[in-house]
Amino acid sequence: MLRYAIERLVQTIPVLLGVTALFMYLSGDPTMLMAGEDWTQAQIEEFRHTMGFDRPVYVQYLDFLGKAVRGDFGVSLKQKQPAFQLVMSRLPTTIELTLAAMFVAVIVGIPIGILAVTRHNTIWDGW
Repeated sequence: MLRYAIERLVQTIPVLLGVTALFMYLSGDPTMLMAGEDWTQAQIEEFRHTMGFDRPVYVQYLDFLGKAVRGDFGVSLKQKQPAFQLVMSRLPTTIELTLAAMFVAVIVGIPIGILAVTRHNTIWDGW
């Protein structure tokens, strides 16, 4: 059982790397999201350089991974607060929603499962 859990944990590493890399790639240039309409091209380039967005994507990603391993998730560009602090401040609400969803799933899923078992080879079993 422990070996299976370790194997599954190791298998999640490439998935996490792939998802985070894809997210960074698909999110586009954050400079254009942050730039005001009145920013000059020079201001845009300066901001891009200051934030490191002018570096290749793979360098930005490796930098992100290195900091994330140390627990440094940077500063939110919009709220100007540490990103980890923002996530943690919303964690209680996330847990509450997760527990509510699990409760509903169990309340609905168990009766449907029992119905499917007791009504084998009927329409209820095919759900």
